[in-house]
Amino acid sequence: MKIMGCDIHMYVEYKKDLPIKGSDKRKEEWISGDYFKQNPFKLVWDDENKMDRLELHGDRNYTLFTTLAGVRDYTNETIPVSEPKGVPDDACDYVKKENERWDTDGHSHSWLTLKELKDYQSVNRKIKRTGLLSPVQLVEFDNNNILPESWCQGTNMEGYERREWEDTNNSLIPLIEKLQKRAHELMQYDWQPYDVTNDEKIRIVFWFDN
Repeated sequence: MKIMGCDIHMYVEYKKDLPIKGSDKRKEEWISGDYFKQNPFKLVWDDENKMDRLELHGDRNYTLFTTLAGVRDYTNETIPVSEPKGVPDDACDYVKKENERWDTDGHSHSWLTLKELKDYQSVNRKIKRTGLLSPVQLVEFDNNNILPESWCQGTNMEGYERREWEDTNNSLIPLIEKLQKRAHELMQYDWQPYDVTNDEKIRIVFWFDN
């Protein structure tokens, strides 16, 4: 059985108070909070992007995908932070253009604020897991109750058997730490003091592709 891999595409946005052109009024808008670096290959090939975006947290981590939006939940028992909510209507232009570029190759679009991530993690949730374990892992699991650090969902190798277990879900912690750091950096740049009341003013917008 062959299962296609799944990746995440995650963008950072933060809410900024901006003046309205031609008016003395102001309004808050979501703008890009992503970081970029110069692409040296642009000097060689014209069709290269001038700048490359630095992913905040783009590793392939199915526990994280399950936790964020129920994607790759092989047990169908995990309560995610939220079911996919789609790309927000007030997303910044950069995110909207990226969504258009991915077109139908992207799926399970959603967004979550730093507050939502923190609130979910504070509950100390467990996660149900299921996977095929190797003969060595089966002995450790069945006889010594040692939980596996890796497993697979499909294989042609002999001796693998499926097991189910429960584990602590800490998959959000690295993401929360990175987004918290980004919030401090962005708001310090804007000469704004940062505190927890700003946790609803920074968010990730994301989708997946197989």
